[in-house]
Amino acid sequence: MVHRTASALGLRTVLQSTGLLLSECRKSLILGILCFTMLCAVVSATVNRKIAIIEDRISASASLSWQELRLKVNDRLKTFDQNDTQIVMSGFGIGTSTVTIDELSGSSDTAALAFVAAAAPWILISFASMLIVYFVASVFFLHRAAHPLLSDSDLLLMLPLLILKMLGLLLWYFIRSLLWFPLIGPLLALFMTPRLLLAPAILARKKSGIFLSVRESMKATKGRWFFVAGSLLLIFLTSIAMLWFGVVIVALIALFSTKLSFFLWLFLTMSLCALQMFFLMALSKEME
Repeated sequence: MVHRTASALGLRTVLQSTGLLLSECRKSLILGILCFTMLCAVVSATVNRKIAIIEDRISASASLSWQELRLKVNDRLKTFDQNDTQIVMSGFGIGTSTVTIDELSGSSDTAALAFVAAAAPWILISFASMLIVYFVASVFFLHRAAHPLLSDSDLLLMLPLLILKMLGLLLWYFIRSLLWFPLIGPLLALFMTPRLLLAPAILARKKSGIFLSVRESMKATKGRWFFVAGSLLLIFLTSIAMLWFGVVIVALIALFSTKLSFFLWLFLTMSLCALQMFFLMALSKEME
């Protein structure tokens, strides 16, 4: 009973510290969220423009309207087979098919496959770019939470080095947790994640090395696995609730403007990313 009460008090302190950090950094935080949201929007708009060009070209070549082409694409995806996969992979330069997109786009029967093959690289570029932006944003927010008084210009100057360190930390976590090992890997990762959770925050706050951050995280979480796991569960459930609420709001706004609704969705997910990083920093300070 005493242990549960102490855990509840500790979690309450973490939540209070998170709120204080968010309030202290609110101007820089809002600016950062807006900048990263706009960057994601630019990436999405650029890729969508490229895909629209591909759609227009293939529609004209196959004498189809864009509505007809989209219907054919949906039908084709339902019956996608190994040969189709090889054709799509050839667009990345790794497939064995010798059929070209131009050959496919000339017929209404194969226009859908031509569109998928031509658009797939751009979709992959969009996905990879979004991951990079969100990773950089996570590092930025974590660093901002670690140093509330640091100016934005100084923070940006320090950001590249911290990004490299975070990449090294992720690589070490991947190796240390044996996540790549079948069956045992995911189970070990489940155990190791709470133990190594504080390492990014320690790395950002103390500017220590990767291995020292890992050691300090292991030391700080020793005997408190359930508290850290419970904290993770809390922020996970909070994130799910925020996303669910966001989906409802975005769906309503989409009735009037799809572009505005998509921008708001990006803003929501970026805000959630910031909240998670500030919570992690507050948790790190509470446990050390």
